[in-house]
Amino acid sequence: MRTAATALLLFTGILPFPVHATTAETEAFGQCLIGQTTGEDRLLLARWITLAFASHPVVQDVIAVDTGKLAETDVAMAELVTALLTERCGAQARAAVAAEGDPSIAMQKAFEMLGAVASQEVMQNPAAQERINAFASHLDASRLAATLAP
Repeated sequence: MRTAATALLLFTGILPFPVHATTAETEAFGQCLIGQTTGEDRLLLARWITLAFASHPVVQDVIAVDTGKLAETDVAMAELVTALLTERCGAQARAAVAAEGDPSIAMQKAFEMLGAVASQEVMQNPAAQERINAFASHLDASRLAATLAP
């Protein structure tokens, strides 16, 4: 489904998107996506996003991608999105699209909510936390203290 794929690309920041207020229906759709996915589903989403980011030239020199995993991940992601939009959260998706008047806005906002939860799950991993915090040892503490002191 082209709309879902575009929404996922919008969510990841690969495509720019306009800022719109979220309707109650879109909020309910996002909550449904969160509630109707497993931890495994959300980690699949994180894997898919990582592969999307890895395709950008700025990171290609630091990330080695097993190209055999690309199609496998795309197929699994397509199955997940199809299940979410047709079985698990179909009614909420229809209501959100109707309320927003634009399917891409409804999808983007709802999948953004799911993506935030998926990111939180990845960040709970101690190795991921360590990697995120690794830059801190290179901060200039005296400059920061001088700037941030009351």
